[in-house]
Amino acid sequence: LQFGGEALAKLEFGDTRKMKIVLATFNYYPYAWGGSEVYVHGLALFLKKQGFDVTVAAAVSEAAFQEHRVIFEDEYLKATRYEFEGIEVIGCDNRVTTEEIYSRNNPRWKSSWTRLFDKIWQPDSIHFLHLHGNTPLISAAFAEAVQAFSPGVKTLFSYHVPETCPKGTLLYFNQIQCAVKPAPGVCAACILQDRLDLPPAVARVASALMPSLPARWGFLPSLLKTKQLTKLKIEGFLEFSHLVDHWLVFSNQIKETLNRCGIGKENVSVLRHGIHDDFPDGQVPADRPASPQTFIFLGRFTKVKGVATLLRAWLQLPEAASERRLVLIGAGKDLEKEIAGLLEKAARRSDVQNLGVLDVSVIRQRLEAAHCIVVPSEWVEIGPLVLHEALACGANVLVSNVGGNKELAEFYGEGCQTFRMGDAGDLAQKIRDFQFSPMQKKVRKQVEHYALVLEKYQGLLAPASVEALPELAGG
Repeated sequence: LQFGGEALAKLEFGDTRKMKIVLATFNYYPYAWGGSEVYVHGLALFLKKQGFDVTVAAAVSEAAFQEHRVIFEDEYLKATRYEFEGIEVIGCDNRVTTEEIYSRNNPRWKSSWTRLFDKIWQPDSIHFLHLHGNTPLISAAFAEAVQAFSPGVKTLFSYHVPETCPKGTLLYFNQIQCAVKPAPGVCAACILQDRLDLPPAVARVASALMPSLPARWGFLPSLLKTKQLTKLKIEGFLEFSHLVDHWLVFSNQIKETLNRCGIGKENVSVLRHGIHDDFPDGQVPADRPASPQTFIFLGRFTKVKGVATLLRAWLQLPEAASERRLVLIGAGKDLEKEIAGLLEKAARRSDVQNLGVLDVSVIRQRLEAAHCIVVPSEWVEIGPLVLHEALACGANVLVSNVGGNKELAEFYGEGCQTFRMGDAGDLAQKIRDFQFSPMQKKVRKQVEHYALVLEKYQGLLAPASVEALPELAGG
């Protein structure tokens, strides 16, 4: 199926030059990089190619205001305007309190956004608001301001990170994938267990007693208010969710998570990721040299990405550069002490390479030569893009057994293995016993995924007139 004029002609938008789409996300190029930036930038370029007027709204660093003119500033919001690869970007910085970070809302913010919109856009000019995060910046107030500015706007939300979880991992007491409806008591206990390394039973008692805990116990102020802040987070998401017309998710487990939070099944669509056009489409050599076997970690050097568990597992193995090697691609800002120490130990070994951040074309070359990509995440990945990319490049994958990792390993089958999340011993054993399985997987392309997103836009405009596109390879 070719996505271009012929296929997209089925989606009758009329004159797309008159239709404006705002993509609101966490951060954006060139001031940040990561999975959501890759996704949103690709979507922006795709929509612009179809003729839409596209603007990205995102938080930016202070460097953006040094390089570009400030176009708006008040007591809450500061904004600049620039262009990146032909896409208009409204880069913003905001000032919030601890309570507002959790609630992600303040009715006064709406007036700031409205005044900014009045400076840069014509009233009633926005047709689609596509949210890619729920943050103090991209908040309910932002969505309300857009909807008031353009009353006919349709609002979608793409669920990239665990938005529904106050702790932000969707792991129940850091042990299993969470399957409970968020509630202040149980979620506060889960947060206390994580922050204080308490047994779950003790954390539950601490949560129940929290309103009467005396300050002389020496807890930090934020810990004293854990239950209160958790309640704000849950209520804030609920308020935000009422502003969304339709939800786009990358896995069935997130659809179920949203359903538990009261969002109807008919308002949630599962659209699995598509890989960037820079990656192959099953046209790479399926086989690899027998040795050394190359294992790659690609991502941020943070606890939730599981890099500490991977390094602990690798350091358990005998140093054998002729048999296997570990390649680290990525970086970490303000590295946790444990991770920094493990990286120092790994740097002394001949079977570990730390390559830092690489261009996507170089990453593709590395993946095409690798035997196995390790995704050891210790949170519930929503739908890890790297797993799709690895399989498209002919590599096998070894992933932790939770969330989107587990679901995609089961979805693709051959060439996919799981290990117990956070268990360095189990991961070391799986690496020691690893045997490469030559294969070529058909993975959905990015443009195919974005075309299905575009179909959802059309469905919101005129549900009765939508002509569904055929189901694509990749599920």
